[in-house]
Amino acid sequence: MDRSLLYRSDRRQPITGFFLDFAGHPPHTHELATRILRRAAHLPALNLLPPAPYGQRWRPRVRCLDPSVHVRHRTDLAGYADLAQVTDDLLQHPLAAAGHPRWDVWLLSGFAPGRFRIGYRIHHAQQDGAGAAHGALALLTDTPADSPCGPRPYPALRPGVAGLVHLGRDLIRSLRADRQWGRAARAAGQRSALTYEDVPEQRLRDLASRWGASLNDVSLAGLAMALRSWRERRTGGAACPDVPVLVPMSTRQAHETHTPGNRLALPRLSLPCSAADLAAAVRDVRRQTEAVRRSGRRDAERVALASVPARVGVWATRAMTDPRTLPLVASSLSMPCPSPCFGARLVAASMFCDRPEGLLAYVSFTRLPGTVRCTVVCDAADSAQARGIARLWRGALHPQDAP
Repeated sequence: MDRSLLYRSDRRQPITGFFLDFAGHPPHTHELATRILRRAAHLPALNLLPPAPYGQRWRPRVRCLDPSVHVRHRTDLAGYADLAQVTDDLLQHPLAAAGHPRWDVWLLSGFAPGRFRIGYRIHHAQQDGAGAAHGALALLTDTPADSPCGPRPYPALRPGVAGLVHLGRDLIRSLRADRQWGRAARAAGQRSALTYEDVPEQRLRDLASRWGASLNDVSLAGLAMALRSWRERRTGGAACPDVPVLVPMSTRQAHETHTPGNRLALPRLSLPCSAADLAAAVRDVRRQTEAVRRSGRRDAERVALASVPARVGVWATRAMTDPRTLPLVASSLSMPCPSPCFGARLVAASMFCDRPEGLLAYVSFTRLPGTVRCTVVCDAADSAQARGIARLWRGALHPQDAP
């Protein structure tokens, strides 16, 4: 999986990470840089250089971490419009030049009293979403760097036949081009745009309890309803087909908290955009996610990718993530107990990934105590349309707030 991202064929640099929103006074840039560089020196993923051409292994850094490269700031933002513009710029701003590990942290402040945003960006081959969450919290929060305040580890199990069958079926499905949603996921431009909407965590808990589902099931069902509304507005009310979606799931175990690279399974679901209502959509999503869980699909992919020759693993990973066969990626991550950053409280977070060419959107659901944020990364040229997906998601879960 790491190789497929290191040697991706399109022109985009695969950047992932988080934009973290804090309530409180922003830290001084010097004290922030001092904390980050001191802690980064002990985090394996942040001290690696890419393999040499045709090389087989990451290389250790050979120079000290440079604060001018890895810790940046914009403290002159005049308002939320400035914040949105800089955030969009960071989706495609190049990472560190050759000779430096490919990650950085940006402090963004000045846009509102008592508020600031920190962007943590890293090459996707070096960390996945869960790894980036652990990395960002280890660098920034007031607790020690090894404090377990990030996503909960995955309890790995031995895969069975059902999981391998499920994996094989997903791989076969990934070889068929999607014709229903392919036109919506047209060739993307060179710039991405990010938008988001927040919903109280308790609202999702109430809906999940009502229908015996998980919070992630409800979030995905809300996305299905949002996509239906979005497509109906674009097509004048034509029937909306279900949409294939890649749902990355972490396989990162307790001993792999800061292990470099990707620890992911890539199951496919079908978002029930044709469902009669949100309740029906939740039931459909729950049926599919339970099948993934019961079959051991996650462990089947974890073991398979570790067992096959690297060339086969690269081919399979690229096939399963090919935008021609699916228009959408939807990730989900929870930070159950993040501590403050220089006394400021973390109030919301956007997990992001600059989508590959041809993908309609990358969507994430990032849950903190009290808030679930839906983030949509889309083509900036089509942002007036695609940005509506997050608002429609909120409206599907909060009908009184429907746009």
